[in-house]
This record gives sequence, C-alpha cells and structure tokens, in this order.
Amino acid sequence: MESNTLALSDIAYITVDIPTHVYPILGFLSELEAQGINFDIYGPKNIITKILGNRGQNRFEFEELSWNNGDIPEFFETAYQSFLKTIPEIEAIWKNKNKKPKLIIADMFAPYAKLLAKRHDIPLLVFYSNYFVHQFSVKHTRDIANEEMDKMRRAESQLPLQKEVEKRYNITIESARELFFEGDRNISCLPAFLGDPITFKNDKFSYIGPAFRDENKSERYDIDLDFIHANTPLIYVSLGTNSPNIAGFSFYETIIDALGDTEHKVLISVALGKAEELITRGLPKNIIVKSWVPQMRVLEHSKLFISHVGAGGLMEAMRNGVPIIAVPNFGDQPISAEMVERLNVGRWLKDKSVEGIKKLVEEVLKDQGIRENCEKYKMMIDPMASKRKFVKVVKSMIN
Repeated sequence: MESNTLALSDIAYITVDIPTHVYPILGFLSELEAQGINFDIYGPKNIITKILGNRGQNRFEFEELSWNNGDIPEFFETAYQSFLKTIPEIEAIWKNKNKKPKLIIADMFAPYAKLLAKRHDIPLLVFYSNYFVHQFSVKHTRDIANEEMDKMRRAESQLPLQKEVEKRYNITIESARELFFEGDRNISCLPAFLGDPITFKNDKFSYIGPAFRDENKSERYDIDLDFIHANTPLIYVSLGTNSPNIAGFSFYETIIDALGDTEHKVLISVALGKAEELITRGLPKNIIVKSWVPQMRVLEHSKLFISHVGAGGLMEAMRNGVPIIAVPNFGDQPISAEMVERLNVGRWLKDKSVEGIKKLVEEVLKDQGIRENCEKYKMMIDPMASKRKFVKVVKSMIN
C-alpha cells in the first residue's frame, strides 16, 4: 500500500473495486471538499486511478482480492482473506503517521471497515449505493433477503479462515453478516420515496437521495451528439457494465430486431468491448451502438430508458423524468423493477421476444399516467438537499 506525505485527515473513506458502488458517492465526496472537509481514500488502485482521480487529501492504494458474486461461501472466504491482508496494511499507515481517523466512511461491501472501526473504537458510517439490506417493504425484496441470509448462515460452517481471523483479532464472529452492511449510521443515496417504512423507525438508517457526479459538458465524446440533440427524442438502451455476460448478448440483437427500421431513434450502450460485434452485424439507420456514453446527457434527450435498473441508472432516469422499461438481471435490480411498477414510472419487461418488446415500448410511450408520474418524481429528487444531509451526518459524527 502506497504512503502519502501529507498528514492524515480526520476522515477515512474506504472503498471497494465495484465501480457501480463508487460512482454514487462522488457527488457527496465533492461536496465534502467544497465544504472544506478533508478525507483520505483507501481503496483499490484501479478505482482510485480511473474513478476517484485527485479527490481526497491522501490516497492509499492496495490490491483488492477478487470477489465472487455468485458463491456465498467463496464470497465470505474472500472477505476473511481481505481481513488478514488489508487490515494490517491500513493499521501500519496509522501507526506510521501516529494518527488514526475520527470517522470511517465505508462502502457497504468493504469487509475490513467494520472490523477496523471496532478494533480502534472509530465511528463507522456505511454508504449504500442501493437499498438497505436488513429488511424491506416489498415481498420480492424480502424473498431475496431471506434467501441470501439462508446462504450466509449455511456458509458460516464452511469457512476455514474464520477461526484464523477470530484468533488474530481476538474476536468472536457469531454471524458472518455482522461484519458487513451495518455501521453506527447508515445512509442510502436512494430517495425516501423508494425506501421501506420500517427503516424510517430506526434512526441508524436514512434514505437521503442521490447527489449526481458532474459530467464535463465541454468534454468531447466518441458519439454523434447531433444524433442525441436532434428534435426526435431517443430510446436509450443500457443494461450495465457487465450486461453482455449477465443479460446475454442475444438480448441486444433482439432489441435491434424489435426497434430497427421504426420511427424511433435508438441509442444502445454495450460494454465489455461488445459494441463492435453488434456494429459488424449491420445496423438499421435509426440505431447507433456505442461502448460508452455520457448517460446523464443522453437521458436529457430521451423519451424512454430500457435499463437493468441498477440504482444509479434508476435515479438518473427519474431525475430526468424519463419512463423506464426494466430488464433486471440480479441482486437489487428485481427490487428496482418492482419499484418502477409500484410508482408507475414504467414497466417490467417479462416477455423478451421481439413482439413483447415492441408491444411494451408502445404501451409505455402512450401511457399518460406514466408520463405524469415521471414528472412528479422528477421534482422530488433534489441533489443539493441530499448533499446537505450527507454533510450534516458526517459533521455530527466527527464532532
């Protein structure tokens, strides 16, 4: 782990190698700096270099272990390995600088943050880029939560590294989940109208709403901006960074078959170097495909967003008043798809055939109620108010 020359700040922000968890906090971190509140960043080199940039007074880079998203026992085994590897590196910095922070701000999946906070008696603020994990108001979410908790309980008896962690740090881990998700205070960047009523009874959990990162509007992008800014609004399609692997590449081909050679202007964003594969198969004149686009700028000129409804994309669409067709893949995305329907700001795509896509696109575009609700919730998202709430919580925890 690299060492920086400046004195340590009173705040340590500990992040993880999950870009979709990092982007939502950027606006909040920028607001801390605007308020003259310094912080140090501890995180994977890839995240610090490519996403966090020059934010933070000091930046300490480490190599994070690879996470397994599907196998719960392996997930926790990786977490325990990170306890044994990363915690000593961070503690060595604090010892060398003869100072430890007064507050730790950590991603919900930063496995070493909670144990560090506990060992050094430091308050912990956990940042959620999506829904709180503890309990939910919609049945689908409760089912997901219960299933994952069952996997976690079963995994606890399969973790040989747990005993080593307990011995080294002189702790007893009654439940692996104790080391994740919950801090002294917990904030989600989702707005309150997406939260569950049960959470509001607990002062430890707060939905504060999003603070979007600033996109440089003078920056030149590899995209035909005339295509975006023309009078005809777009149908914008993006299923996330890992979508070709998770959603299946064939879905994009089905989208092209469904919306090609229609009156609609369509922009498709496909990651992982898969854009070229779609382009080489030949595209209708009304469709363009890119590997990356400035999403907020695109949504400003969109009439419909076909999305995996990750929390970030969901908030950006709602901020711009754009109706949504949800195509959830995993994790919290089915929860968001259910929220889209509950709030009547779009629909969940269940029939992924050419005809199913065509039918639902026309239904959503013609639904006056959906358009009205999109405008309603657009007005309820206030990034500046979200930033003020975040700063208030941080100040209360370091004073």
